[in-house]
Order: sequence, then C-alpha cells, then structure tokens
Amino acid sequence: MGNLKTSIIIITFNGNERLPRLLLSINEIKDLCFEVIIVDDGSLVNPNEIIVNLPLNYSWRLINQKNSGRAIAKNVGAAHAQYELLWFLDDDMKIGGDSLFHFIDHYKRLTKSVCVGTTFEEGSEFDTDIQKFRCYLSEIWQQALEKLENPLSAQDLFLASANFAIKKDMFVEIGGFNSTLKDAEDLDLAYRLHLANIPIYYNLKAVGYHKDKITCRSYVIRNRQYIHGYKVLRESHPNYLNINKRLELVEVSPTRKFVLSIISQPVFVYLIDHFNVFLVLPKSIRFRFYEMLILGLGRVFKDRDLIKE
Repeated sequence: MGNLKTSIIIITFNGNERLPRLLLSINEIKDLCFEVIIVDDGSLVNPNEIIVNLPLNYSWRLINQKNSGRAIAKNVGAAHAQYELLWFLDDDMKIGGDSLFHFIDHYKRLTKSVCVGTTFEEGSEFDTDIQKFRCYLSEIWQQALEKLENPLSAQDLFLASANFAIKKDMFVEIGGFNSTLKDAEDLDLAYRLHLANIPIYYNLKAVGYHKDKITCRSYVIRNRQYIHGYKVLRESHPNYLNINKRLELVEVSPTRKFVLSIISQPVFVYLIDHFNVFLVLPKSIRFRFYEMLILGLGRVFKDRDLIKE
C-alpha cells in the first residue's frame, strides 16, 4: 500500500477566530496527498471571509449548511470526501507537521482498525485560572491514556473525534456518526465500532494541540451537555452498558452531596469568570474547589440556573 490519499475534514461553528491557527498548521504537511474540506455548521459570519486571506499552500473547499449539529456536519464532510482516509479535526485544534504521516503509517500496518490521535492542551496560550485548571485535567487524562493497552479494551473504550482518522469505506459501512445525536456522537461511534469487532488504537505520535479558551460558565454547561448525551445513549442503547460502565454515573454519597450542595453556587461561577477572588488560595486547594464546583453544577445540581452574562 502506498501513501494513502487523505481527506482532512474540519467542522466549524462560529470559529473564525480559531480556524486560522488550524489551517495555517496544515501548511506544515509535506510530501503527502491530501485535500481539506471545511464544513461550516451555520456560523453567523461566513468563514470564507477569513480563509481567503490566509497564505495557504494547499487547496480547500468550504461547505456551508444550516446549523445541524456536529454529527451531521461530520457526515456531510465525509460524503464530500474524495480520498480513502478521513481525518477529522475540530476547529480549535492545531496539528503537528508529521501527524498525518503517523496516521498513514498506522493504516499501512493495521488496515481494519480506527486510529485516535493524541491531543494536548496548549497551556502556554491560556490566560485565566479556569483555563489552566482545564489544562491540568487534560494532563491527568493524557497520563492515564498513555498507560492504556493498544488496541483499547472494552473497559477503556473512547474516541475523541477532535483528532482521529478512519478509512472512508469503514466509515460508510459503520453508518457514520449518528445524526440524531447532539452530544456524545463520538462515544456512540466507539461503541458501534466495538460491536462490529473493529479495534480502536490510540496513537501517541499523531499529535494535535487543543486551544479551548473556556470560561467556568461554559465548562459547566459543557459538562451538563455531556451528562445529557450519556443519558440519551443509556436510554436509546441499553446494550452499551454490557460493554462497559462508562455511561453509568457513579452515585454521590449523601455526605459528599451535602458538601457539593454548599459549594455548587452559581455566584461562584460568576466570580471565577469576572473577578476571581479564589486566586488568593493555594493552587491545590483552588483547583480542588473548581473540580467540586463543576461536578456539582455540571452534574449533581445541574438544574440550578447559572447567572446570565
């Protein structure tokens, strides 16, 4: 098998500030055949106005659609792909210059599989304490991933669609992303691949760099979306629970729930985002407080209204 021709599929929504960083990083890919397909999922400002002014050394296509969600946007990108390998990227990523080479190298050796790349947070570009906390969580997650077996076992099953590659024929055969899902569509795909006996490998060399400038409020909302997505998967696919327990939420003890009920105050979220009085605390205490606050408002007391911006 020679070098696979690759369709790089980028999904964006109101990402005009994020896209240039990713698109310029693709300039670093050398001596490989690829195309770039950008699917705009109903942004308020057409990304074309930004992209045409970038010094890109490759051709690209922009597909505009009404806002339909990530799953549909990814499927649209795949449907327009001309080449045999699909590489999915989110618009807040930046790639390493040799990442595509490592994806292709994987598929030369393991044709019937799926390959998930490594994603690092770019901590040096984060400004706020809550963003640095998010980077800290990512580092812990990354350390855990590096210890996993390859291919991933049923217990460790995951798929991060912000940076992964799959053969187009396999993507079509498995049915693509579930277009009815608004969240957890990548985890759903991981379960379906497992049920189809298609192994998922984690590739430490296919690197992407994530720049997710969250606020405490946006991170709480995102956690609520994850919890809802897991609930939808549990109810629509109870057989997934036979694979692993990832979709099940561990019950919080009464004592911990009481503590969380005190900590989980929307005003604390507002303070962290606007004038973070908690910076006087040591980092270890501060980060533990953030963790409990986000757990409380993101999951246990997810019906508490956040303060509007």
